Amino acid sequence: AEIRTAVALPPVQESGATLRALKQVYRAGEPLDFEIACTAKLAHLKLVVYKREKELSSITVKLNKQKAPVQTHLTVPSTPSADGVLRVTLFDAEGTPLAERLIFRLQASEICLQIAADKEAYTPGESVELTLTATQDGPDGKPARNALIYLTVTDTRVAAQLRRRDRAPGPRAAALLETEVGGGGGPLADAGAYL
Repeated sequence: AEIRTAVALPPVQESGATLRALKQVYRAGEPLDFEIACTAKLAHLKLVVYKREKELSSITVKLNKQKAPVQTHLTVPSTPSADGVLRVTLFDAEGTPLAERLIFRLQASEICLQIAADKEAYTPGESVELTLTATQDGPDGKPARNALIYLTVTDTRVAAQLRRRDRAPGPRAAALLETEVGGGGGPLADAGAYL
């Protein structure tokens, strides 16, 4: 009921390819598994994983003559440059993109934030004092080095009046997704649905 803009869809194609990620979220170091189907008369396709337009890994996928779906997996290095939102594109032999998906890969190391307020509740307009502790790999880990953290204090009653889609993302969604898919054009819409 909230969608008000009509979008013209492209015409249906008689042949093409599909790319399906077998999982929505992958752990660090875990191979990325996909199912590929192609109705076009092609023998080989190339599957490439990118992060911010930098190629991380690729493989050549051999199709079967029966045009049955093929399952394949890619190994991507476990580095900070290979986590977060990754773009996976399926190309034909000439380099024409046929299908594309976004996947999410968890980072190998997590930062744990602990926030403690000096009071349980505040009145509107009252100053808020918070103590923030950032540690590496859990609450008992070493202090996180070079952590840059921004905080905003919000009246939960005001936030509850907003449509769910318009609410600001929580800390996890903001940290992991906003810089990747927010595009700098404002906050990520409906961020709570992702993480």
